[in-house]
Amino acid sequence: MTTHSPDVLAEPAPACDETAIRELLAYAWDRQAAELHPLAAERDLNVLIDGSFVLKISNPAEPMGVVQMETSALAHLHRVAPDLPVPATIPTRDGGALTSITDRSGRVCPARMITVLPGAHLEGTPVSTDLAEQVGAAAARMQLGLQGFFHPSAGRAIDWDIRRLADLVLPGTPLAALAERVGPALRACETLPGWIQHADVTLSNVLAVDGTVTGVIDLGDMHHTAAACDLAVTLASVLRNTATDRPAGTWELAAAVLDGYQRHRLLLPEEVDA
Repeated sequence: MTTHSPDVLAEPAPACDETAIRELLAYAWDRQAAELHPLAAERDLNVLIDGSFVLKISNPAEPMGVVQMETSALAHLHRVAPDLPVPATIPTRDGGALTSITDRSGRVCPARMITVLPGAHLEGTPVSTDLAEQVGAAAARMQLGLQGFFHPSAGRAIDWDIRRLADLVLPGTPLAALAERVGPALRACETLPGWIQHADVTLSNVLAVDGTVTGVIDLGDMHHTAAACDLAVTLASVLRNTATDRPAGTWELAAAVLDGYQRHRLLLPEEVDA
């Protein structure tokens, strides 16, 4: 008999009432929360605790190895790149990074708590060339910080891996034509430098205060891929910015992202070609 793992994109997000969350905070972290504020999330339950911490309750369909990969990556980044502004995991009272909670449907969900970084995400806000350059720099700094990190769960097949484009589109659709057109570039990525990437350094996950980048969050889409693919995700996000006020044009923004990136990591000629 063939069994199938639950789909994290199809499985409903965790549903936990305030009482259960407060009990978890008291039991696992010995913390009495004054204010709980649910945050937007695609597939998980995130709760802001007293404005200083985020309780992350993962989708029960998320493999435990993937959750452990994220917490291990944060620990690695704080160790090797302490100047890179990423959240820190708050240990439980027994010193662990993870605990669990049972939601209203009886599903056991991994839970952890991380620090809150200053700033607001950039999606929907005007992006100047200076800010675009900082975003490009953040992408490169994240890549360099993760360059020595390894975790077996990074080999997962995830829809956000742009190398899988041809596997995800329906034949005969406009996206299929696009997949065919960029196919040579995607195949070239198989021979380009690659390691575990954040894969989502986008305007939604870069924080800023008064035009200065203050943090990079959400490592939930990490996977092993080419560094050029990771950069492409960042570049695409900046160029499709949803702000109505656009202080810079497409080519100016693209140049700024690439300048900021290459101040930290120079692209190889083969990466530029791809």
